Amino acid sequence: MESSEFLTSSQLAARLNLRPSHVRALTRRGEFPKPLNFGRCRRWRVTDVERFIDSMSEAQDLQAAQEQATGN
Repeated sequence: MESSEFLTSSQLAARLNLRPSHVRALTRRGEFPKPLNFGRCRRWRVTDVERFIDSMSEAQDLQAAQEQATGN
Protein backbone atom coordinates (compact mmCIF):
# COMPACT_ATOMS: atom_id res chain seq x y z
CA MET A 1 0.00 0.00 0.00
CA GLU A 2 1.27 3.44 -0.94
CA SER A 3 2.13 5.86 1.86
CA SER A 4 -0.03 9.00 1.82
CA GLU A 5 0.11 12.29 3.57
CA PHE A 6 -3.18 13.63 4.90
CA LEU A 7 -4.41 17.13 5.70
CA THR A 8 -7.07 18.41 8.08
CA SER A 9 -9.50 21.06 6.85
CA SER A 10 -7.46 23.70 8.71
CA GLN A 11 -4.18 22.56 7.14
CA LEU A 12 -5.77 22.37 3.72
CA ALA A 13 -7.35 25.80 4.10
CA ALA A 14 -3.99 27.29 5.10
CA ARG A 15 -2.35 25.75 2.02
CA LEU A 16 -5.03 27.22 -0.26
CA ASN A 17 -5.39 30.52 1.61
CA LEU A 18 -9.05 29.78 2.35
CA ARG A 19 -11.08 29.49 5.52
CA PRO A 20 -11.68 25.94 6.82
CA SER A 21 -15.44 26.54 6.59
CA HIS A 22 -15.04 27.35 2.88
CA VAL A 23 -13.13 24.11 2.29
CA ARG A 24 -15.94 22.20 4.01
CA ALA A 25 -18.59 24.06 1.97
CA LEU A 26 -16.80 23.28 -1.31
CA THR A 27 -16.63 19.64 -0.26
CA ARG A 28 -20.33 19.51 0.64
CA ARG A 29 -21.23 20.98 -2.77
CA GLY A 30 -19.09 18.40 -4.54
CA GLU A 31 -16.69 21.04 -5.87
CA PHE A 32 -13.67 19.65 -4.04
CA PRO A 33 -12.22 16.15 -3.54
CA LYS A 34 -14.00 14.05 -0.95
CA PRO A 35 -12.11 13.51 2.29
CA LEU A 36 -11.54 10.18 3.95
CA ASN A 37 -13.30 9.63 7.24
CA PHE A 38 -11.38 8.16 10.15
CA GLY A 39 -14.12 7.88 12.73
CA ARG A 40 -15.28 11.46 13.21
CA CYS A 41 -12.08 12.90 11.69
CA ARG A 42 -11.99 13.96 8.04
CA ARG A 43 -8.71 14.06 6.16
CA TRP A 44 -7.85 14.92 2.58
CA ARG A 45 -5.09 13.08 0.72
CA VAL A 46 -2.42 15.49 -0.45
CA THR A 47 -2.24 13.63 -3.77
CA ASP A 48 -6.01 14.06 -4.35
CA VAL A 49 -5.80 17.78 -3.61
CA GLU A 50 -2.77 18.27 -5.87
CA ARG A 51 -4.53 16.41 -8.70
CA PHE A 52 -7.61 18.59 -8.22
CA ILE A 53 -5.55 21.80 -8.30
CA ASP A 54 -3.73 20.63 -11.45
CA SER A 55 -7.02 19.83 -13.19
CA MET A 56 -8.47 23.21 -12.21
CA SER A 57 -5.38 24.96 -13.56
CA GLU A 58 -5.57 23.02 -16.84
CA ALA A 59 -9.29 23.81 -17.19
CA GLN A 60 -8.65 27.52 -16.63
CA ASP A 61 -5.79 27.50 -19.15
CA LEU A 62 -8.05 25.81 -21.71
CA GLN A 63 -10.84 28.30 -21.08
CA ALA A 64 -8.44 31.23 -21.47
CA ALA A 65 -7.12 29.80 -24.74
CA GLN A 66 -10.66 29.32 -26.06
CA GLU A 67 -11.64 32.87 -25.10
CA GLN A 68 -8.52 34.25 -26.77
CA ALA A 69 -9.25 32.25 -29.93
CA THR A 70 -12.82 33.58 -30.13
CA GLY A 71 -11.79 37.13 -29.23
CA ASN A 72 -13.78 37.27 -25.93
